[in-house]
Amino acid sequence: MQTPNTALRVVALLLGLSIAGQAVAESADAAERSAFIEQRLDEGRAWARLWQNGWTTAYAGAAVVHTALAFAGDDQDEQVVNGVSALRAVAALALIRHRPDPGRFGADPVRAAGPPGSTARLAEAERLLAATVHHAERRYSVRRHLFNVGLNAAFGGLVWAFGDSDDAIKSTLLGIAGGEAALLSRSRQPIRNARDYESRFGAPVTWEFVPRHGGLAVVIRF
Repeated sequence: MQTPNTALRVVALLLGLSIAGQAVAESADAAERSAFIEQRLDEGRAWARLWQNGWTTAYAGAAVVHTALAFAGDDQDEQVVNGVSALRAVAALALIRHRPDPGRFGADPVRAAGPPGSTARLAEAERLLAATVHHAERRYSVRRHLFNVGLNAAFGGLVWAFGDSDDAIKSTLLGIAGGEAALLSRSRQPIRNARDYESRFGAPVTWEFVPRHGGLAVVIRF
C-alpha cells in the first residue's frame, strides 16, 4: 500500500518527466520551424538586398542629378521641373530608408537572437517572416498605389503652378511610373514562404499540467 508521501513523489516524478518530454519536443519543433524560416530568409536575401540598394542608389542619383541641373539651367521651366524632380527623389529616398526591406539581411538577425531550438530564436524568425510578408504585400495594396498616384500628382501640381503645364503632365506620369516600378518589383517570395510555413507546420499545439482544485488537469492549446 502506497503512503501519501509515496503517491505524491510518484505524481511529482510523472509530472517532471512529462514536462521534460514536452520541453524536448517543443525544442525540437522550435528548431525545425526556425530552420525552415531561416533557409527561406537566406534564399530571399539577394533579391531583397538588390531591391533595397538598387532603388536607394537610383533615388539618390536622381536627387543629385536633378539638383545639379536645376542650378545649372537657365530656362525657368526646366529649373522648376528639375527642382521638383529632385525634391520628389529625396522624398522617395526618405521613404525607402524609413521602411527598408526587412529581408535584406537574410536570417542573420534570427541567428543572433539565440541558439537553435530556443524560443527566442523562433520568435525572431516568425517576427521577421511576418515583416517580410508585410513588405511584400504592399505591392498589392490599393492604398499604396493610390498614395503613389496622389504624391506624384502633388509634385506635378507644383510644376504646373510654377512652370509649364505640359512639363507637369510628363513629370507626373514619369513619377507615377517610377513609383509603380518600385512597388511591383518587391519580391513575392515572402508570401509563398508564409504559405508554405503554415501548410507544413500548421498552428502550434502545446499541452501542460495545471493545478485544478487540489488536483491536476491537462490543458491543450491550439
